[in-house]
Amino acid sequence: MGDQRLPVDDPGRGFIRISPRGRMFSPLAWRREAIALTDTCVVLRLGRLRRRVSVIPYERIQSLRLVQGPFARRRGLVALHLDMVDAEIGRSLSNLDLSDAAAIERVISERALRRRQEERLDRWLQRAAETP
Repeated sequence: MGDQRLPVDDPGRGFIRISPRGRMFSPLAWRREAIALTDTCVVLRLGRLRRRVSVIPYERIQSLRLVQGPFARRRGLVALHLDMVDAEIGRSLSNLDLSDAAAIERVISERALRRRQEERLDRWLQRAAETP
């Protein structure tokens, strides 16, 4: 676990766990569920009883949204949803602190746009065709 005082886009921050205020909404997994932002991808650590890790490249994220229900709004919590083509990958994290989620959304949006501009379709297809 990194230094939680660092900004969300700093690599030294490490995993950003869900807020302790979200404990009542996720009593079994509130310490395990977290998100980390690298230079190339988003890493989601999920699971109540069985742990899962999802690694999502920025250029494959189609959209992202922050969702707040009435109970979460009262506690200052929000859910982050990453929309992608493949629906089998776990891609949402609930009970994030509102300020952390807003900063995470900004960083993901900026990095996804930059990675999509850098990653041209013909280069990606060429790399995919070359792998054995």
